[in-house]
Amino acid sequence: TKARKLTSRVAVGRYPFGITFAPDEKKLYVANVGMYAYQLLKGLTPGNYKETALEWPASYYLSEDAKEGYAVNDSIQVPGLGDPNAPESFSVWAINIEDSAYVSAKIKTGYLVGEEIEGIPAVGGSSPNSLVASDEYIFVSNGNNDAVSVIDIESDSVVHDIYLRLDDRFAHLRGIIPFGLALSPDKSRLYVAEAGINAVAVIDAKTFKVLGHIPT
Repeated sequence: TKARKLTSRVAVGRYPFGITFAPDEKKLYVANVGMYAYQLLKGLTPGNYKETALEWPASYYLSEDAKEGYAVNDSIQVPGLGDPNAPESFSVWAINIEDSAYVSAKIKTGYLVGEEIEGIPAVGGSSPNSLVASDEYIFVSNGNNDAVSVIDIESDSVVHDIYLRLDDRFAHLRGIIPFGLALSPDKSRLYVAEAGINAVAVIDAKTFKVLGHIPT
């Protein structure tokens, strides 16, 4: 910032959205909220897309065609999107910036696509979006899972998941949508913006217990 110039670039996952320092500022953590890296159809005629593009969606979600790709005809090919649970998808990446900038860990948070939640397979990814750091942990809000993952800074691994459930009778439903985090100045309380229910969850940052929800 003093020289006002770029010093390095580091490739991360898909749709990097949230970012925070570790307490010692030797590492950065980046939340990747995206699932796929899309490509243009192969064989489209530049300048004549209207006539050569498809008139329908290329494939249906999570199908083999979507994963592997396929040939529409002799000239048009649909590239595969790959595994929805790839390391680049719905993940938090740690970047070492102490000496030279490089990715030092790739951490999956929340439920994987296809993993069962209350007996129902997850059809969407966890959508990790926001990050905040305490002295020991990185807290990550998973928008699609209604949960906050706790990453141990020392091991760069998930050690706990905090579920934002208002009532056990609603455990099979989703829609709280945690999206935004803050710690109190003494780092004893974690506050989670709940976009789906217009409230803020209050969590004990040491015991990971949800203390309540403040309507806002």
